[in-house]
Amino acid sequence: MRILEELVSSEPLLDAALVERAVRASRELALMLRALEQDPTLLADDGFFHAVAKLRDELRAQLEGNAATARADER
Repeated sequence: MRILEELVSSEPLLDAALVERAVRASRELALMLRALEQDPTLLADDGFFHAVAKLRDELRAQLEGNAATARADER
């Protein structure tokens, strides 16, 4: 997570709030993966996969949004 924080401080085109949300989602995903490691039966739980997919989609949207903002700022 420090890498993202350092990137924001060194790259003015990155939106700090966007990166903060990405860090939060990454932490949530890490917790979910730890839970899966401790309880492999979660693989049979559709709710678990839905939650992971939701986080994946959130991270992707944030990254795409930041890329679009950076492109607009470059113009």
